[in-house]
Amino acid sequence: MLWLGLTGGALFSALQYVGLQYTTALNVSVLNSLTPVFIILAGTLMFRDRIAIIQVLGIATSLIGVLVIVARGSFATLAQLAFNWGDLIIVFNMAVFGIYSAYLRLRPQIH
Repeated sequence: MLWLGLTGGALFSALQYVGLQYTTALNVSVLNSLTPVFIILAGTLMFRDRIAIIQVLGIATSLIGVLVIVARGSFATLAQLAFNWGDLIIVFNMAVFGIYSAYLRLRPQIH
């Protein structure tokens, strides 16, 4: 429970706040769409989960949908996106959240 509290509660919240100080909400929206990728990757690396084709299709659909919404249907908008240190913090934060999510299966039963 301590591990889950540190990663999912304290570290995730702190990194999200710090990352948002250095990047735009638009960039965070795009980068947050990487969360399913990191969850599946963490499960695969730590618990040797197999990746199902439906998961790959779901991730692809999600990423495409977010990019279309953010770009408002214009690929030129995507070409103008710029990334900075805040973006790197957010990507690292998504990896932390992926690890947290994968480890949720080990939480003790509580009532």
